[in-house]
Amino acid sequence: MKKIALVFSLISAFSFAQTDVEDQAPESMVSLQTAQNVMTYDLRGIYQIADKTCPADQGHTFNSVKYSEGEQQLNTDLKKRINQYLNSDAYAADGHFYIDLTISKSGDIKQINVGPDVPNTRYFYEDLKSAVKKLKGKWIPASCDATPIESKVRVKLLFDSLVIDNNAN
Repeated sequence: MKKIALVFSLISAFSFAQTDVEDQAPESMVSLQTAQNVMTYDLRGIYQIADKTCPADQGHTFNSVKYSEGEQQLNTDLKKRINQYLNSDAYAADGHFYIDLTISKSGDIKQINVGPDVPNTRYFYEDLKSAVKKLKGKWIPASCDATPIESKVRVKLLFDSLVIDNNAN
């Protein structure tokens, strides 16, 4: 019985000691932001998504969608807009992502989808969509037998985030 009483008294003593330290901790602790998030990305390519409504094996002539300013200018403009609109301090992105654009028959961006479907990416994806919406150039729509058709383009991106701890401890 004495052993049980001794064990309970030790447990209660440690509990009170822990409570005292926890009560003092918020007053004595200082929080400093010492980390920086560095996000890099690589534009991996811009691809025409296959159009099955204009099969070449049935004698149709298909011409891919093009950016009116040229692919090199599209790369430059897109990188500029992504740098402007992505907030690397608000989120970290790692891995392969894509932006799917639906280009109308008139050459306008009709729809923007970003993927893959990953949890907690809403703000990141909204920023990517904003960057694409701000592109200045027009698109030359794809055509089937010289008739403009609605088409899809995929922009592939590879993101890498790194958190750098600036603490000099």
